[in-house]
Amino acid sequence: MTTNPLNVDTPSSALDLQAGASQYQTNFRFSSALQSPSGSSSRPSLHQEVMKSQILREFKSATFLVDLTTEGAPFHADSNDVQAVLGRLRHHYGTTDTTLLSDDDSSVDSPRFPPSGFQKEGKSYKPLIHFLNVIVRATNECLLPSPRYLRGLHFDHHGREMEEIYNSRRPLKPDALGLLHSPISHQQKLSWKDVAIIVEVKDQVPELIQQLSTYAHCYLAVDRRRSFATAIGFNHKSLQIFFFAFHRSGLSSSGPISLRTSEGFQTVVKHMVGILSIPDEEAFGLDMTRHGNVYRINDRDYDIVRQICVRNSVRGRATVVYSLKCTQFPISSITHLTYASCPVHTTGAQDNPVNLRSRTLMLAGGVTQLPDRIVYKLSYQTEGHTFEGPLFSGFLGQFGIVDVVGFQLCAPEEPFGNTEYLIRNGSLWNFTQGVTGTPEKRRLHCTAMSFECLPLLDTSDKEAGIPTPTELLETILHAMIGK
Repeated sequence: MTTNPLNVDTPSSALDLQAGASQYQTNFRFSSALQSPSGSSSRPSLHQEVMKSQILREFKSATFLVDLTTEGAPFHADSNDVQAVLGRLRHHYGTTDTTLLSDDDSSVDSPRFPPSGFQKEGKSYKPLIHFLNVIVRATNECLLPSPRYLRGLHFDHHGREMEEIYNSRRPLKPDALGLLHSPISHQQKLSWKDVAIIVEVKDQVPELIQQLSTYAHCYLAVDRRRSFATAIGFNHKSLQIFFFAFHRSGLSSSGPISLRTSEGFQTVVKHMVGILSIPDEEAFGLDMTRHGNVYRINDRDYDIVRQICVRNSVRGRATVVYSLKCTQFPISSITHLTYASCPVHTTGAQDNPVNLRSRTLMLAGGVTQLPDRIVYKLSYQTEGHTFEGPLFSGFLGQFGIVDVVGFQLCAPEEPFGNTEYLIRNGSLWNFTQGVTGTPEKRRLHCTAMSFECLPLLDTSDKEAGIPTPTELLETILHAMIGK
């Protein structure tokens, strides 16, 4: 007899969600061929070209040109701040659209790009890092010391293997990464959990997006608090920079920004200032109702016992289902808990106190409080899609229907719970030619289901027309096999 895995209790600190809770691996279900992290031998590994091709299909008809720096967009930049940073670059670092283009050697304080572009990709890595980091320093020197989530950001030429490879036969090696802390050693493998921004260099747009989409898949899969991945692309030959946001509705892009023009130089600085102006975790698209392996729902803290099902696509529903148990040690009672002491890595500042917000679910009729054990489902559905929570909550206690005890459709103003602000006023970016589409807005559906289902042995009632278990099984078999 096999044991029902839902009846197994495991403290959250013992879970390794990155590895899919290995002690439950035989019961863990992935819904995509690209879901399993490294270390899982139960699924075949794939060539990177196959991975990139499969993942890129997610974005067919869903790549859009969006002003990511406008009011309400994720990288909104104040015009006065942008002008201040441009002035700092000009007067303190001697970096302008004119001085940037030079055959002189590039340095940490004086980035230089050859006017004709880089003929070899590898030659562009260090100058690009110099350029991005000098903008970061100038921005930090100009902006007021107000709370900024990425104030410790710095870019590093990586080129080394990442810790998680997600079924790839070859290691994943991003060209550069935006980090909030330096790796302990150059030999250390970095986790996608430690990454804030992904940087890739290519001379062809389709190849650039293919590679970045693979990395975005890993970035979002390794930390389910995240709702979008920020990336920077660089065409080393044309000296064009791209800013990207990979999210559940697809891909939002700035389009190509040329560093050969004054306007392009200023636009790149504007995007960087916007990224560095992100005030907090919420604005960075993180789930404010989760900390580590704990969810706060209806003012109660629930530990993740295990993942039941997960779909780690970038675009789409990205559904995940957890088994949760009300914890005996609410986070609110741990007065000195910080991000640094959390067992799960975060990309936030390491000395910030926990800021855990409660998600308020509407309770089903007849339910006065969420049970101590629940099944919790999170799924990004297209706007207008029928919400299963209110639908199934009306069948509470009826055989054959899961008991939905609480539900919520996330409000438009919650960054983690909707994609509208990421695609607002977007237009189709037809970089592959012959593709049409319109942005699809998605909102997060949160559904809590009771842990216990109606026992099959207690359902027989001849007067009510409910068959015995034997009769029910026979009926099901006939329906499957036919007469």
